[in-house]
Amino acid sequence: MNIGEYEEAIIQLKEALEIEPDNFRLHLVYAEPLIMMKKYNEAEKEIAIAEKLMPGRPRFQYLRAWILAGKGEREKALALIKGAPPYHYITASIYSLLNMKDEAIKCIKMGIDVGFEKYKEYIYCYFYLITNSCYDSLRDDKRFKEILKQQKKKYEERLKKYRDL
Repeated sequence: MNIGEYEEAIIQLKEALEIEPDNFRLHLVYAEPLIMMKKYNEAEKEIAIAEKLMPGRPRFQYLRAWILAGKGEREKALALIKGAPPYHYITASIYSLLNMKDEAIKCIKMGIDVGFEKYKEYIYCYFYLITNSCYDSLRDDKRFKEILKQQKKKYEERLKKYRDL
């Protein structure tokens, strides 16, 4: 999914949900490519299912905020992300969709700096940055271009390092 193959991700997640229909995390993961493809009603249904299975998780409101941002509902989206991790890709996506470029860039930079430490994964890997349609408003920003350049360099270094193993 982090390489922009949302339709393939949807197919695989549907299959996984056939095996584990009561896995609330799968429903949330399934909602994300739906959001990326602007299938907001379907994504909302998945979030609702997940919420019935495991109520009270903040991630539900963050995903709903992402949907609201995609629909251009600025105030509602921003209200729902109060308390969200400022370095998280959902937060950056929301800011970018709302054309809040400074905030989005700040989130991405912070996520690059602390993301691996917090999540043990590269939340802003090169392919995610170049394929995420939520970041379209950032494409012409020189700061974003510099981030892409740096992340591409890291990607190429890792590829070379691990290709030889």
